[in-house]
Amino acid sequence: IATISFIGKTLDELTKQLGEPKLLRKDGKSTTVRYNTRSCRIFIFFNTSIKNHRAEYYELRNDNGELIEEKKDIQKCFSEIKLV
Repeated sequence: IATISFIGKTLDELTKQLGEPKLLRKDGKSTTVRYNTRSCRIFIFFNTSIKNHRAEYYELRNDNGELIEEKKDIQKCFSEIKLV
């Protein structure tokens, strides 16, 4: 499994690595992007109140919107990510 780091990346860096997100939502002082794999959704959150917007937090969710917390499920999600 390739190591993929989201934290500290700009949206441009993530787009170059992962492609265009399936969702981009600006809400107040934050921006959320979503990438989809076969079995999970990766949500990455940016704080837009600072000058250089960088990813500060991410979470993995299943098709039902439930947080993925089991190691095997996290590994499966990361193994499905297609790098550009």
